[in-house]
Amino acid sequence: MSTNKTPNYQLHSWTSTDHFRFHEVNENFTLLDAALKREADTLAAALEPRLRVCVGSYTGSSASNHTLSQRIALGFRPKALLFGFDRGFLDDVSNCYGGLATPARDLYGAVILDDAGFTVVNVSDHRVYPNVKGFVYSFLAFY
Repeated sequence: MSTNKTPNYQLHSWTSTDHFRFHEVNENFTLLDAALKREADTLAAALEPRLRVCVGSYTGSSASNHTLSQRIALGFRPKALLFGFDRGFLDDVSNCYGGLATPARDLYGAVILDDAGFTVVNVSDHRVYPNVKGFVYSFLAFY
């Protein structure tokens, strides 16, 4: 049986006169395994990216003056969504075809973020058109 224990992990430590017990060695390995696992989990959590990005696109499904909505499923709740019409512009002076949507900024109700994606709907009162039929929109969803 071990006479001493290490100060940090309380591992068995033997002197020359101690009787050696295999179960004490196994206890040491169990304690070391648990400590290494905690350290690995802590390190993995620290290295986990805080913000992830998903890139995608969708094709509009509504005539520009209609309010037909379209839901885009992502499988996660976006923190922010940056999107725009694929021709490279967000607006054409009088109409808006893209922008930045967040839970607090929904572009006049044109982009609604939810637990598993987002919904787009044309809002002609404010000339925001994220769902024009046939237009291809690209997006970056941050989560």
